[in-house]
Amino acid sequence: MKAQFRKYTSYAIVEMALIIVGILVALQINNWNTERRDEATLQSYLGSIARNVRADLTKVRSLHAEREEAMFNAMRVDGTISNRASLDVDDIFFFNKAATSAQDRLYFRADKSGYEALKSSGVLDRLQGRDIETLLSDYYDTVSWIENYEKDFNEVIREIALRFNIDMPSDIESYAFFNPSALAPQRFEALQPVFSQRINGPLARALILSHLGNYELLRQYGKLLALGHAYNRMVEVGSMEFDAAILDEIRDRDVRAGDSTIIEAGRLNLRTYFLGQASSIGGGTFGLDSVQLSENSLRLAYDGGPEWATFYVSPLTIEEGRASLDYSRFDRLVLELKGDVGGETITVAIKDREGRDDEAPPSVDVTLGDTWQIYEIELASFPPVDLDALHVPISFVFARDRGPVAFLVRSARYVASQ
Repeated sequence: MKAQFRKYTSYAIVEMALIIVGILVALQINNWNTERRDEATLQSYLGSIARNVRADLTKVRSLHAEREEAMFNAMRVDGTISNRASLDVDDIFFFNKAATSAQDRLYFRADKSGYEALKSSGVLDRLQGRDIETLLSDYYDTVSWIENYEKDFNEVIREIALRFNIDMPSDIESYAFFNPSALAPQRFEALQPVFSQRINGPLARALILSHLGNYELLRQYGKLLALGHAYNRMVEVGSMEFDAAILDEIRDRDVRAGDSTIIEAGRLNLRTYFLGQASSIGGGTFGLDSVQLSENSLRLAYDGGPEWATFYVSPLTIEEGRASLDYSRFDRLVLELKGDVGGETITVAIKDREGRDDEAPPSVDVTLGDTWQIYEIELASFPPVDLDALHVPISFVFARDRGPVAFLVRSARYVASQ
């Protein structure tokens, strides 16, 4: 009996073990199926977000271009039209163009449908602790910053524009500002004080110059583009973690470090720099024709009037005193230039934070051809200058004794040897 009992007990134990193993296998298969289903669901949501992000980036690129144009227009008005003793028809036409674009209220509205669906799906916790979660959070935090900034900025613009348009002079022809070429020459000259008062009035200045403060918005657009590109790349390669290339694209850079790109395709990098002008006779040196965008290049012209004059690029920073950035990691300034006719000699100068405005800055002369050429200037070629704190990373200096000169800039950038 005992042997038979032991035999039945052994069978029962084996059968129970098989049942337990079967249950464990079934649970494992169920867990594996659930894992696979949840992973497929997560990938579906991530793909949906990627489609939203691609649409967002298309909008951001368009907004970036429009904001840049408004800033460049404001820069030209401020540097070449404002406070001039006499205005011509082109000046007034351009002011109206700048004032009209300054009144445009532009809004970025991101498509958050995919991200909101992911948050309510129950699979969001699968991203916890992974790089892609941090990236998504940073992306939509940047979206919120842009949307809130634009809402506040557009409300300010709306109020200024309303007052500016109501404040139109009532004792002049209704078309005088919008079509000054239709005025008789004598009448146009008689209205010069009215034109000047309108263009230099506080409302016009507030409307135009408000756009010069949008460089932080352009930076946030650039950040969103970098984050969006990085996210889409991660989804494309099926990675939840950053690789070296992605990190290089999105990592925070030292805010004291100067951006290597100053001008690209004729457009000033308005996220970091502004274009200024100065001369021996103060303001009003350059006219509207002195600063023009032409076929992916920036045309600069000096008519030979004042003893000396300069166009300079300076960084946009929040530091007090003379703004400066660190360019010590670079060893060359690379320019793509072309003379209007060829044979022009221009002076390229840089200046550190301690450089005095009443002293000639460290400079190098460059002779231009009549076709596009690359000019590489070793920074060691400039007289001693503190590259850790450049106040003017590039300027073009003109002198009366050299006569008038006009030339085009396609690109200007700092580079480091490999």
